[in-house]
Amino acid sequence: MPPGNYKRPPIIEAVIAFGFAEPIETASFEKVRAKFAGEYTSVEPRLGLHVNIDAAVPMRPTSAQPRLDGYKLSTPDQTDIVLVDRQGFTTAKLAPYDGWPKFCAKAAANFDRYKAAVGRQQITRIATRYINRLDIPFSADGRVDPSNYMTVGPGLPSGLPTPGGYNVLVNFAWPEPRVRVNLITASVPPAIIGHGSFALDIDVYLDAGVPQKDADLWAYMDRLRDVKNAIFERCITDAARAIFDT
Repeated sequence: MPPGNYKRPPIIEAVIAFGFAEPIETASFEKVRAKFAGEYTSVEPRLGLHVNIDAAVPMRPTSAQPRLDGYKLSTPDQTDIVLVDRQGFTTAKLAPYDGWPKFCAKAAANFDRYKAAVGRQQITRIATRYINRLDIPFSADGRVDPSNYMTVGPGLPSGLPTPGGYNVLVNFAWPEPRVRVNLITASVPPAIIGHGSFALDIDVYLDAGVPQKDADLWAYMDRLRDVKNAIFERCITDAARAIFDT
């Protein structure tokens, strides 16, 4: 079985996201909402604050008012999500994950709907992000050492005990022009009795020289997903792979 084709992949959320050069108007939020109304029936406003500044005293705001900054739209089962904000559009899929071809096709269809509502915009960022949760069984002594299952984690001096909790963020350039990665690993609340749970969050993105034509855009999105897979395989051990294949 090729690496990555696991019986039980640990993916709890997959994301395809776009960032734009210019913000959209508040009225455009309703146009986007209408395009998704038949399928994404759950609607949650995303509110922010609009701060008015006194020109005579620039450092002193005169008032702050709530402002609609977008919507979170979800299907009835809450597993398919669309996020729209002033300078971004995101398609997300929560577990169970159906595989890249189906997810990518859904994201492309959603992006077409978004463009039909607001028109074409200059794209300044594209990203594929996958959040994985590794559920690792306790050993006989009631402990779990994530380093047996992941090759990333907190780098502590030798002689110190395994940390009870941690959160590590690393940003780095991939050895390919313009591609960058946010890699997060963290302990998270256990999801299964008798197990410790750990997040492995891989966000691969391009924020310079982003393709603007649809064919080039989605071809590059495929490439970002390939990079994500390569990073994931480097971050796990055979012990983790055995869990995913049982």
